[in-house]
Amino acid sequence: MTARMLTSGSVSCAAAIFATLALALPAFAEPTGATDRSTAITGVTGPSGVSGAARKRSSSKAKTAKLKTFSLRAEGAYRYKGRGYVLPRTNLVIRGRVETVLGAEVKIRILKNGKLIKSENVVLDSAGSTSKFRYSWRAGKEGRYAIKLELTDEQKLLAGAGKGTTVSVVRTNIRPGSRGVAVRLFQNRLRSLSYVAPLNGRFDAGTGRAFIAFRKVNGMSRRAAAGSSVARKLAAGTGGFRLRYPGAGRHIEVSTSKQIMVMADKGKVTRIYHVSTGKSSTPTIRGTYRVYRKDPTTNAKGMVKSSYFIRGYAIHGFKDVPIFGASHGCVRVPIPNASSIFRWVRMGTRVDTYF
Repeated sequence: MTARMLTSGSVSCAAAIFATLALALPAFAEPTGATDRSTAITGVTGPSGVSGAARKRSSSKAKTAKLKTFSLRAEGAYRYKGRGYVLPRTNLVIRGRVETVLGAEVKIRILKNGKLIKSENVVLDSAGSTSKFRYSWRAGKEGRYAIKLELTDEQKLLAGAGKGTTVSVVRTNIRPGSRGVAVRLFQNRLRSLSYVAPLNGRFDAGTGRAFIAFRKVNGMSRRAAAGSSVARKLAAGTGGFRLRYPGAGRHIEVSTSKQIMVMADKGKVTRIYHVSTGKSSTPTIRGTYRVYRKDPTTNAKGMVKSSYFIRGYAIHGFKDVPIFGASHGCVRVPIPNASSIFRWVRMGTRVDTYF
């Protein structure tokens, strides 16, 4: 989950200043290379400008003074479509730096859904012409919060209007049938960790399978839901799968204990799937194998798009893929995922199966 930059006001040419407001948010790292944890994200800066009088003087080759830009930066925030997002009850640290502003303090104002909920003076730590401040605050429940720096009339003469940023708190109790930005954010975070999920803002069957896979990998209850535990891990950019054979190149790993299948290339996980392997009476064979035959059809046993890696053991789509081992030894994958998996697998692709 960064925060959007707001700039306002113009300043006199003789007293232009530069102000930076930094907001440290311990949630929602930038994905994929997003979510997913925390690279500082810098907002777009406001444009430099020249006053009307200065433009006139420039025509006579007089020296002009440019207004300096204002910028906002959020460290550790999750940025999605120009907005910042965090989880409920996230501890926030608001940091700022103000140059050449008079006085010993500035005022922080926090609004929720447009209504002022907190206003507090913050003491400035001044050194020369630069003043810094640090302010701690805990976000509340779901809603959109605006954090603003408000200056006195005297300060505004030097710095212009107060600067601010916004952050939205999203709910975590999403479940099948849910819609909206919270669902899309979680989908985006799952995808950043290589779980196969749609990005449509709807908690559909594909989203449910991705949450089941995430829960399997992380030793949680195997159900199609989010919840606070899942949300915290996704917000932190954690909960991905660690390869057992990172040096194996382009290959597949199947964990029978987690009931997970992972595709990897160049030491990185590219896809994570919820699967069902062999039941206790007919377990999936363990070891390192190579795909030796591919069948693009659906056979008499209902196996869809099968990739055989030893004897009759295959990775294939099937109508029933429970959260536990239920097959006769094959690796069952959900039918909606079968075609893309079949296309990814090549003749000779390495398959590692282990507990």
